[in-house]
Amino acid sequence: MKDVISCVRQLVQIPSLSGEEKELAHFIRDSLNDFGLDKVYIDELGDVIGIVRGKANRPLIVLEGHMDHVSPGNPELWKYPPYSAKIADGKIYGRGTVDMKASLAAMMFASKEIAQKENEGTLALCFVVHEETAEGEAIKHIVENELKEFPDLVVLGEATSLNLAIGHRGRAVIKVELIGKTAHASMPELGLNALHAAAKIITNIEQDVSQKLPFHPKLGKASITTINLDASPKNLPQLPDRAEIIFDRRTIVGENEEDVVKPIKEKVEELVKEKAVLDGTANIVEEEICCWTGKKLKVKNFFPSWLIEEEREIVQNALKSLHSAGLPSRIYTWRFSTDGVYTCGLRQIPTIGMGPGDEALAHQPNENIAIDKVEKAVEAYLTLTKAFI
Repeated sequence: MKDVISCVRQLVQIPSLSGEEKELAHFIRDSLNDFGLDKVYIDELGDVIGIVRGKANRPLIVLEGHMDHVSPGNPELWKYPPYSAKIADGKIYGRGTVDMKASLAAMMFASKEIAQKENEGTLALCFVVHEETAEGEAIKHIVENELKEFPDLVVLGEATSLNLAIGHRGRAVIKVELIGKTAHASMPELGLNALHAAAKIITNIEQDVSQKLPFHPKLGKASITTINLDASPKNLPQLPDRAEIIFDRRTIVGENEEDVVKPIKEKVEELVKEKAVLDGTANIVEEEICCWTGKKLKVKNFFPSWLIEEEREIVQNALKSLHSAGLPSRIYTWRFSTDGVYTCGLRQIPTIGMGPGDEALAHQPNENIAIDKVEKAVEAYLTLTKAFI
């Protein structure tokens, strides 16, 4: 298993921020070609796709993960340099170890062994770009434009501590824009301070809207929190007449865009009626992201929640296969969002998740992965895949 550990370290030592995955994609493509897969290529978005064809082609099983990672943040908070992939205390330290290069390496080495055997069904490795910025968009492109058929099962490699994940809350990004009236800072009574209004709506949403959000027995409570605030003009003896707030809203199964935006719009309308601002809007954020290939994608930041029933045969078979590999895996749900927002949330493709990392370490300084869990993950992906193809 030394080779898979070396692979994890090599992946971590190649920085691959969202939109900057080119070098990593080329490394993975070349490695998979050396592993003897039937077909390996990079699509127009920059995703890496590897195929191991079976005799009957069906079922089609997808092992899926993302190549991008978030910024390391303040390097002074790291015990070891974030791209060093330092081995210490039986762990590999570095940005992306948990989220999710250890999983990519484990999937790659599982596919290497699968490629050497005769299989009934087909395995597709799908390693995508831009998951951290727009989950679901790249795998959507692969399913609809590259595979051109729905898989029978998608296995996501996001961190689960080798447990079996069956869903998570959804995510929406909401932008509130407030328009006030500028005035000299020495005479604030002559204007409408948009920043003061922003503070008021943040407080109202955190204290009022948040308390009324729905609860799901398996996914937990929906939530909302402020992640950005900006105002202009700034740094002048002048009241800001424009303010922009960004909210992160986590949704549960059954909530739609209207459910998410309506209570925030109502709070904005209250500010207008109170004459705290002249006008205001609240909308789901829409943006354009650029892939390393130059291809651009338009993204609407509403990603639905999903949950596959625990009792389904496909879930129970997956759990049995993990137990047969000697793993004491249990069923649970993620706290964060994944590419399952498309596969299961939008397309109802059976989707589960299993990865070697601890999700609590994702995006944290000193992110690290236990070496023994990487090795177990290779066996787990092998066992899972064999159970279905």
